[in-house]
Amino acid sequence: MPVSFTNQTDQPLFPEILWSRPTLKSRGGRLLIVGGHKHEFSQVQAIYQVAEAAGAGYVQAALPDTLKPLIGGGEFGHFLPATASGSLGRAALGELEHLAKDYDAVIIGANLTNNSETGILIESLIKKTEQPVVITEETIGTLKFYPDLITGNPKALVTATMNGLFALANNHHMPLAIKPNSGMIGKLEILQQLIDISRCSYVIFDQEMIVASEGEISVTPLKTSLSGRQGIVTALSSIFWLQHRDKPFTALTTAAYVAGQLTEADLATVSATSQAIRRVFNKFED
Repeated sequence: MPVSFTNQTDQPLFPEILWSRPTLKSRGGRLLIVGGHKHEFSQVQAIYQVAEAAGAGYVQAALPDTLKPLIGGGEFGHFLPATASGSLGRAALGELEHLAKDYDAVIIGANLTNNSETGILIESLIKKTEQPVVITEETIGTLKFYPDLITGNPKALVTATMNGLFALANNHHMPLAIKPNSGMIGKLEILQQLIDISRCSYVIFDQEMIVASEGEISVTPLKTSLSGRQGIVTALSSIFWLQHRDKPFTALTTAAYVAGQLTEADLATVSATSQAIRRVFNKFED
């Protein structure tokens, strides 16, 4: 049976989501980003900046303390105990659980490593936190032996490329009858196989953005590929999702619309991306 989906064109399917964005920063939602290791935090930084541009009320990062000499002080984030290799360690769990309670959603996985101790930390955090969680592609690999923590979680949002989607399906030992190069219909049929066993929502991105939530699927064309730009997709999706938790499909499809308006020039720097997002928003302000 063909997969049913809705195409989003150059006009948003749900403009009311853009019209009803919070006007006060205090109502924009609180977002915690968990990730980074001693050699890399660029994705964490991109999510932080784009989330602020997309209307977050408050954004902070939870980072390994091995990054403190590189980042220095300031208000960017919290520094937690690290492993010997420089990623977040198991000793950070108690403080991380405590921190998460003060946020409306937690993004897990940006610039994470596959360190086994970090994997134990992430597994425990997802099991114990009551907050909605955004699962990035790195976390799919980190939790390869526990995919049900992702797909079985009704408070989870997965943001990943098709490669990440394949990895998640493989983690479930799911036979895929559709080949990876079989076009849009093939992508949707693969996604549908995962949806059938999932309680989470999905945002899949590359040459287009595919949203799956509440039993519905939307496809949004992009002006330029978002491959390699996970931070932008994750930030936009997270903010719309946490600001409209009662209607995740419409919120995520609207986030996809905003992403679909970005050009290659808009993606040259995080600053240019942030300015472009605000321009899209300005078109829908009263």
